[in-house]
Amino acid sequence: MKIGIVSPYLHAMSGGERYMLTIAEYLSRYHRVDIFWNDEKIKKLAREKLSIDITRTNIVPDTFFTRHNVFKNIAVSCQYDLIIFLSDGSIPVSFARKNILHFQRPFPSVKSSVLLALKLQRFQHVICNSSFTKQWIDRAYGVSSTVLYPPVPVEEFRAEKKKKQIISVGRFHPFKKQHILLTVFNALHTVLPRWKLVLAGGLLLQDADYFESLKHLAKGLPVTFLPNVSFDKLAGQYATSMLYWHAAGFGENEHTHPEAMEHFGITTVEAMASGCVPLVYEGGGQREIIEQGKSGFLWKTDDELIQQTIRLIKRPAVVRSVATYAVKRSKVFGQERFIHDVDSLMNNMT
Repeated sequence: MKIGIVSPYLHAMSGGERYMLTIAEYLSRYHRVDIFWNDEKIKKLAREKLSIDITRTNIVPDTFFTRHNVFKNIAVSCQYDLIIFLSDGSIPVSFARKNILHFQRPFPSVKSSVLLALKLQRFQHVICNSSFTKQWIDRAYGVSSTVLYPPVPVEEFRAEKKKKQIISVGRFHPFKKQHILLTVFNALHTVLPRWKLVLAGGLLLQDADYFESLKHLAKGLPVTFLPNVSFDKLAGQYATSMLYWHAAGFGENEHTHPEAMEHFGITTVEAMASGCVPLVYEGGGQREIIEQGKSGFLWKTDDELIQQTIRLIKRPAVVRSVATYAVKRSKVFGQERFIHDVDSLMNNMT
């Protein structure tokens, strides 16, 4: 088969990119796979940032999310047996023989229309990264989507001797709420003076001001920033961190702004696979990962995060028990399960 992979966000090298490029890598073992992107360097970035090998794929000019007219899209798409799209909220025009549409996040402002319905008729499957995303996509687009949880390479993470260290991983962006975590850590620092905080994640040029504001908040605190960190170095930080924090969604209204929640939580699973105990904001897709008190902890207020952290640090036996179960739980979201789901999807293309 000749298969196309289309994503407007590959430069970010985050969760959605792991999802799409894992599909590309797997399918390229058996089919010709073209990735629609305008820079061959994406192969090197995928290896460095995500530890994904897409050398068997072909990088071809992007005709779908750049300034090309609809007739160009039709002409290009007609050449493919299957195209898999990551949506930015819009429904692309494709005349490939088969089409799959993937959503990584809710788009609550989308309104159904005759044109939207006509475009969707070209798609055999709509897939989402969580049940949380699915409920919003189904409502907005009038579809019945399938949940394929993201692939997490849990086998590439390990637990080592733990330090008095908390880690949080996510793109440096107000959406991820790193400023909230710094405020909480500042409050905890006087109670837990020997503990350190590591903030790691992707940093794009447009987020430089936010990143600088975080460094200002961290002045005088034992905080390490790791922007655009390599996969190997990040895995090493996970391995020695005892706790994992995540705050995306804090202070937002999930019912009116579901897009402000964490839509799944890949880094939460990565941390769990590394033997970190996760303490994450109770919103969005995180509820589908964490079993409260068993494989981690969910919190609603910054005070809850402070109190949960202090209680855990004072109870090392609980930390060991939850960390052990977190590792087991992480395997539910491993790449092997994802590949099995992709195979099932491909076998059910009608």
